[in-house]
Amino acid sequence: MDLRDIATLDLHDATLVSVQLDWPKRHCRFVIRPVSQAPSQPHSLDFCDVTLLHIPQQRLWGRSVSINSASFDSGVVAIEMQSGDVIEITATSVSYGAL
Repeated sequence: MDLRDIATLDLHDATLVSVQLDWPKRHCRFVIRPVSQAPSQPHSLDFCDVTLLHIPQQRLWGRSVSINSASFDSGVVAIEMQSGDVIEITATSVSYGAL
C-alpha cells in the first residue's frame, strides 16, 4: 500500500494498543483495535524501511489512546492522537490488516 493511502483508512476512534520497533530491520508495527471491526480483532499498520519515528506523549488535549486521524504530507505519515500528540513516521511503505 502506498503511504498516501493511509488517509483512506478508517482509523478514527481506533485504539492504539502498542508500537513495536525492530531496530535492525527498520520495521515498525502499530497494533490497533479499529472500531469498525470486531472488538476482539486487532489490526496492524506495518511500516518498512523506517528512517524516522517520533512519538510524543505530551497529552496537550488530555489522556487518550484513540486515533483522531492519519495523513501523509511531504514524505511523512502523521497519526494524530485524540490526546493532541502527533506521531510521525518516515518509511518507504505501509501495509494494513488483521493480525
